[in-house]
Amino acid sequence: MVKAAKNAKLPSPSRRNRSTDTTLGPAAKLSGNLHCEGALVCAAQIEGNVSSASDLLVTQTAVVKGDVQGVDVTVAGRVEGNVTAEGLLVVQSTGVITGRISMARLVVDEGAYLRGDCLMEPARTET
Repeated sequence: MVKAAKNAKLPSPSRRNRSTDTTLGPAAKLSGNLHCEGALVCAAQIEGNVSSASDLLVTQTAVVKGDVQGVDVTVAGRVEGNVTAEGLLVVQSTGVITGRISMARLVVDEGAYLRGDCLMEPARTET
């Protein structure tokens, strides 16, 4: 199992989906798109889009060259693409995002790097 970066904690699972958790370790390299129904911890090198129907953590060792999407998203590594969080987006001090970010709530730690547009929209409520 992969240990997350010291400050990289996965947000608590969303109420919507508490199914299988998936971890891609730092030795993994993936070319192509990845979608998980459960919470996803990504410490890998990925060229392609990454999405989760639950929470998503991009650890300090991860580099994603593609779009990232999840319910609550935490970025402690590097994302070269757009990031969409249905709820909370946390960019930790080691996080680097170059691309458009879209979320309902945003936390940016001191030292984080953001380059791109920012769109904040209220969280959608299910009816």
